[in-house]
Order: sequence, then C-alpha cells, then structure tokens
Amino acid sequence: MALKVSQLDMWSGKIQDRHGDTASVLEPLAKAKVDMQFVLARRTQEDPGKGVIFVSPIKGAEAEKAAKAAGLSPTKNVVGLSIEGDDEPGLGHKITRAIADAGVNFRGLSATVVGKRYVCRVAFDSAEDASGAKAAVEGVGKGPGKK
Repeated sequence: MALKVSQLDMWSGKIQDRHGDTASVLEPLAKAKVDMQFVLARRTQEDPGKGVIFVSPIKGAEAEKAAKAAGLSPTKNVVGLSIEGDDEPGLGHKITRAIADAGVNFRGLSATVVGKRYVCRVAFDSAEDASGAKAAVEGVGKGPGKK
C-alpha cells in the first residue's frame, strides 16, 4: 500500500454564519478557475454569527489575487497534510498511530473513502509538526516493521 502524502498550504478567512456566504467567498476562486483540493467552512463558537473558511491550494498569481479579493489570506498557524491511497481496513488507525508515535499532536482530521480511495486531510499548528507527521505517515505500509 503506497500513500501519497503532501503538504497543504492553507488560506483562510472569516465568513458570516448565514446562507450563501461560503458561496460568495468561493465565487471569485471559481471565476479564476482555481482548482482547490480542500475546502472547510464552519461556525465559530467563540464568535456567534461568524464562521471561518479554509481552502487549499492557492497557487500562482491569479489564484492569489482571487483569494485576496475573496477576503482570504495565508494562514500562519495551520498547516495541513493531504494523505491519499487505496483504502484498506484500519488505515485511519495506522495513520493516526504513526502521527502519535512521532510525538505530534494534530488540531483536526477529516477522512473519507471515495470509491476505493482513502482521502485524509490533517491540520497541524506548525510546519514543524506537519513535517514530522509527514515523515511518519510516509513510513506507513513500507517494508519490514511496517506500522
């Protein structure tokens, strides 16, 4: 089982907790034909009536211009990993165990299976944490002593 593990540089912005606001933020990105791999929008409990949106990747001058026009900016305190591979029983456990065994704590995780493909996004507080987790997850399923 081979996993593709790559870093996601996140952009984020504040949104209103009302219908249509997420679509309004994504509209300039769609018009600029930005091909995003990840979008997460959620309410913020600490700020009623508000929310936050995270998107990735934003690559190239046109994409950056569209993201800034949408009120987004690069995050400084969230670094993500994208983990993709063939699904198999226990894969989520293997990934989270590898991260834990590397001594890294993640701030959020989302995983799903699409067809026979496993897709996981993990958020960390720093590039250092993401790097340590990336190295650990890349070792999942490789050779003798595999995790």
